[in-house]
Amino acid sequence: MIIFKLNGENSSTKTNITINEYLNSLNLDINSVVVLLNNKVLEKSEYNCEIYENCEIEILRFVSGG
Repeated sequence: MIIFKLNGENSSTKTNITINEYLNSLNLDINSVVVLLNNKVLEKSEYNCEIYENCEIEILRFVSGG
């Protein structure tokens, strides 16, 4: 089991999984989010990196509205 922080909360996954695969499991479109890994903004091409023990991931979604 891999334990990591997701948006400030403890989270885990049972297997090695990439950020892209994790976003897909949450039904999030990679074109509608920005991902930070340990406070570094990732390029979409970097979403193929694996989530690892004790990393910190922030997923930001942009929504329109008023």
